[in-house]
Amino acid sequence: MNMYQKWGVNKCGPWLLWALAVLLWLIPAGQQVWAQNSAVCAEVKIVIEQKLSLERQAFDAKMVIRNGLTDSAIENVEVQLLFMDANEELVVGTQDPNATAAQFFYRVDSLEGINAIDGTESIAADSSAEMHWLIIPSAGTATGSGTLYYVGAKVTYTLNGVVTTVEVAPDFIVVKPMPMLVLDYFLPDDVYADDPFTEEVEPQIPFTLGVRIQNTGEGVSSKTTIESAQPKIVENRLNLLIGFEILGGYVSDQLAGKSLLLNFGDIAAGAAKVGRWNMVTTLMGRFVEFDASFTHDDSLGGDLTSLIDSVHTHTLVHDVLVDLPGRDGIRDFLARDVDVLRVYESDNVDTLVSDQSSTSQLSVSGAQAQLTFSAAPGFVYAKVDDPFHGEADGISVTRSDGKVLAPENAWFSQTRNSDLTWSYFLNVFDANSTGIYSIAFVRGDYSTLSGHVYQLVSGQNQPLPVAPVTLRGLTDSSDDVSLTAHTNQAGEFRFTRLQPGTYSLEAGSVSGLEDVAAYAGSAGGQVQTGLITQIALGRQVDATGYDFVKQTTVLPMQASLSGVVYADMNGNGVQDAGESGIMNVAVILSEQNIQGGSVAMTVQTNELGFYQFTGLAAGTYTLQVSDVDGMEDIRAQAGTSGGTSQPGKVTDITLFSGDDATGYNFMKQAFGTTSLSGQAVCNTGCDVEGIKVVLTTYIGGRYWEKFTYTDAEGNFVFHNIKGNVYYTLTLLHKEGLFLSTSKVGNAGGNANPILGGTFFNVWPKEGQPAEGYTITYRDVPGTGSISGKLFHDLNGNGVQDEGEPGLAGRRATIGPANVAVTHTDESGNFIFSGLPAGTYNLAIDFDERFDGVITPGSAGGMNAGPNLYVTGIVLANGAHARDYLFASNTDPKGSSLSGIVYEDENGNGVFDEAENGIEGVPVRLRHIRNTSSMTQEDSIVYTDASGHFTFYELNNSPLQPYVYRLDVGGIEGMVDGSATVGDAGGTANPSGGIANIRFGTQMQAQGYFFAKRSQ
Repeated sequence: MNMYQKWGVNKCGPWLLWALAVLLWLIPAGQQVWAQNSAVCAEVKIVIEQKLSLERQAFDAKMVIRNGLTDSAIENVEVQLLFMDANEELVVGTQDPNATAAQFFYRVDSLEGINAIDGTESIAADSSAEMHWLIIPSAGTATGSGTLYYVGAKVTYTLNGVVTTVEVAPDFIVVKPMPMLVLDYFLPDDVYADDPFTEEVEPQIPFTLGVRIQNTGEGVSSKTTIESAQPKIVENRLNLLIGFEILGGYVSDQLAGKSLLLNFGDIAAGAAKVGRWNMVTTLMGRFVEFDASFTHDDSLGGDLTSLIDSVHTHTLVHDVLVDLPGRDGIRDFLARDVDVLRVYESDNVDTLVSDQSSTSQLSVSGAQAQLTFSAAPGFVYAKVDDPFHGEADGISVTRSDGKVLAPENAWFSQTRNSDLTWSYFLNVFDANSTGIYSIAFVRGDYSTLSGHVYQLVSGQNQPLPVAPVTLRGLTDSSDDVSLTAHTNQAGEFRFTRLQPGTYSLEAGSVSGLEDVAAYAGSAGGQVQTGLITQIALGRQVDATGYDFVKQTTVLPMQASLSGVVYADMNGNGVQDAGESGIMNVAVILSEQNIQGGSVAMTVQTNELGFYQFTGLAAGTYTLQVSDVDGMEDIRAQAGTSGGTSQPGKVTDITLFSGDDATGYNFMKQAFGTTSLSGQAVCNTGCDVEGIKVVLTTYIGGRYWEKFTYTDAEGNFVFHNIKGNVYYTLTLLHKEGLFLSTSKVGNAGGNANPILGGTFFNVWPKEGQPAEGYTITYRDVPGTGSISGKLFHDLNGNGVQDEGEPGLAGRRATIGPANVAVTHTDESGNFIFSGLPAGTYNLAIDFDERFDGVITPGSAGGMNAGPNLYVTGIVLANGAHARDYLFASNTDPKGSSLSGIVYEDENGNGVFDEAENGIEGVPVRLRHIRNTSSMTQEDSIVYTDASGHFTFYELNNSPLQPYVYRLDVGGIEGMVDGSATVGDAGGTANPSGGIANIRFGTQMQAQGYFFAKRSQ
């Protein structure tokens, strides 16, 4: 066999490992929002993702297999790496990053000439395969100056059906000692920025996110860096407007600029280095939880090869400086771990700190003070109250043996209390303390203004905590001032660091309390209830004694509201004898009262259908009743305090103090027991699903409407409708379908075409299903047409001579079964297009009988009778029948009625220029002289794209004008607004319709407007 292997292992380091992802979970509490004079805690969780990288040792193992055979492939090639110690004993090498007991992690880094080495692939004849592995030793694999290991391989393959295993002679590697890193992170609890409880915008104060890297291993951590991402908010349930940002950083107190990458360089074994990032937030608050975790890239060995031993977090008290002899002069971290205080040094020393705060004494004399506590060896810390309440500009601290404390080791701090007041502190850190310190305060030319807020209880003033007080003023340098403070548990408030100027104090509102008195203090002022003005402050003035008194608010008389929910059997809107109240109906009262409180309450009707709400504040309310099984809302009645009613609801009820509002009644009516059904079919197999079907009527003085859609077979049904009522059933034609025929169902009636649909007049009987209302469509339009003209034949010769005008706006219909309708244009022309072959009738509708001459056109036909229509028009496929002339001896103008349905966005009841009409709304015109059946004038049209509707050819007698009523269908999500009467008169009623419209022949009634408003 002509085959050879070449094997070798080379050090490929230094290898750069992106091995660490440090996650900081920070939840700032104390970030609060102000609402109704109460503090609401808003927690925010943020994450700061970081990457730690360093150079470390890794190896590249290479194998080349040459197949010199020209006629045979080497098949089923499998290569396994073998790892041995200096005594050539096997040790564990693994490709599993979670196998932490192994000594080596390895992975296939590249393959050439073969796709896999797991026994599934081959090396072609007369070719080579080259393989590379990345090998990374685990932590603790080496000690001292280095440890010897051997790496070999076992190759298994099949040649001409024979399986062979070959062990490749191992090569040696020397693994050097490795570093092991411990990370400590430091973050303060309180951070400062804009205070959400004040009107002014406070500045952002940068705070420290610190880190110390300890190398506890035996090797150097080379070229060590940590790259930080900007903080990212990952949880903010109350959508608090807050942000966090890292501005830049330091390594060993050396500025790293605005870069988020901190370069720690080489960290020797047993040494440590520190870094800091400066952060800011947009709102002040407190970090109440601080966690950190890390992961290692699995492709580089994961937990097995990780050089991160652990990560810890600590609450930072302050950046201090351990200035003992031999220290490095780099700032250190004074931190608290629960209740243990330690200083974590950049010199890799951790030392407990004795907290002397509870035994410390501070004696103040002017701008000088003396701090004393028990002398103690080692590190000490003391925190005492700041006698100047944060007003001092600086501090200098000298120990009794003459040592002047470093500026880092004496500082001021402040904390927001739970009652929204502030506490101010002086802090001292030292080593080997004598226990006695002289303190010099540097105080500016600021003034203070303080006082109390009390609540008058049983004639005695009691402290009122958490009460807001607002300071406004103008300094002598013309700067505006606006600040808000809150009282502490003693009822005390205090404003500090005030410049000379003139100020005012105002006691803020507290729920349930009202102001009754105010008292000016030591700097004078003018007093009003809840307000003190003209307070003049000079330099370094401590103005005290500014007090406010509040008492429980005396509530105005309360209102009530009541009514009845009952079954209005005859629909007349009056609770007649025998019409009982409905028990256990939920009545809901909602909306906003004038005191600003949100109101939402529910009561149940009693056995008489009566309900009542009591104890109501003055305001504007809405009433709404719940559904009742088997019944529907038909009407609502606004009572003695007014309102706007619609079925099941009354809005805009205005109550005043002491009102006893009655008469808010709701009428329901039982559903019927009848159903009405039908079908849309297509004789050419087209899709008849989704055709809108509308059922309308007029019951109990109210326009009523329901709609549904045809199913996949074209079927539709309306359940639970009332019988012995006249309905209009309308199928709105679906785009792409063409009407062929209409069939009336078993409840009788007739079919009528309208633009965009066909409607049936139906009179179902109670308890007897009305069914069989069918419309047949086709989806292939015809190619023929019938056209003609209507004109005023002035000389009666049946021919349109010069000067004889066409008659516009007249309805033309073709049959059989009235399958299409159109109107004459401005010149009197009409045309029916898209007609299939067949026999048609053609008619022109007039208010009165047609008086004139009818001349059939090119497709023939004959008059059905004097002054009626043309019958027997035989239209061939694709033919265009022209010149059907209707020569009228008179010029009847025809009666019409038109208007607009629109969205009344501003609620003023007027169709304004900026408001839009609503398309597709059904409008019904009803002849009310005959209430038991429909007349030929009763019809439905649908509004066009601009909201317009028009009814043509209304048959009115000149001797006895007919009376009409207009009603507009409902729209989901909208309620009826006002209705505007047009130029033929009428009466607008609360149900949204217009009744008593009276006009005679040849009248064009316009201006009937119907407003809709969103719920």
